[in-house]
Amino acid sequence: MVQYLLLLKKGNSAIFDNNFTYKGVQAPRHVRVCIVYSTPMRLEITRKTDLAIRALIVLDQQAQKLKASMLAGHISTTSGFLSQVMTPLVARGWVRSDPGPTGGYTLRVQTSAISVMDVIEAVEGKMHETRCVLFERVCNADDPCAMHGPWGRARADMIRELRMTTLNQLQLPVV
Repeated sequence: MVQYLLLLKKGNSAIFDNNFTYKGVQAPRHVRVCIVYSTPMRLEITRKTDLAIRALIVLDQQAQKLKASMLAGHISTTSGFLSQVMTPLVARGWVRSDPGPTGGYTLRVQTSAISVMDVIEAVEGKMHETRCVLFERVCNADDPCAMHGPWGRARADMIRELRMTTLNQLQLPVV
């Protein structure tokens, strides 16, 4: 259910539903309406995805097996967190993981064959295309929010760009 925060003239507030009723009382016409968003909109990738991209680029640049501690140092993380970062990359077959004292990580594919979107989906899972950007609900053409059209077009452009950008096109920033 969509809820609205109605700010009354005296500064009091109450949560009203779609019909502008609260506890059975209709809201007066003179109130100001602000939509309450359940979570802030974020356009960023997680640290785990960032580290996965960095690890793949470093492995490509090194062109040899790297011990976990060395790779962790190159991408500024701990060896413990590195194993969590590398698990989806190994599962996708992009990286080989050899355990033991002589083990390490080796890149198995060219970075030109891996898109940024491939890595995001490997680490974070498939993106939810029906999730509303404004409210905690499904958003579609039958029940659109105010941002449904523009957000859908912007999202499609962003996903297309991330799918077209391969890892060999990226440069690691100096940390």
